[in-house]
Amino acid sequence: MPCMIGDCDPSLARIGPIIDELTEQQYLVMHDDDRHRPPIRRLIERLTKIYHDNAPLLAGERPMRGAAMSS
Repeated sequence: MPCMIGDCDPSLARIGPIIDELTEQQYLVMHDDDRHRPPIRRLIERLTKIYHDNAPLLAGERPMRGAAMSS
C-alpha cells in the first residue's frame, strides 16, 4: 500500500521503512500545443500546487501522527 494512503488511515501503522525499489518519479505529460491553452495551464498550475503542498505525504516522509516506525 502506498504510504500516502496508509499514512492517512489512523487504524494502520507502518511496520518497516520505505522500500526504495518501489519509489518512482511521476511526470505530467501533455502535447506542447495544448499546454499553453488557458484551461490546461490552470490545470497544470493546480496539479503542481497539489503535488508541492503534499510532497512530504506523497514521498512517505510524513507518517500519520502516532504511527510507530520500526527499523
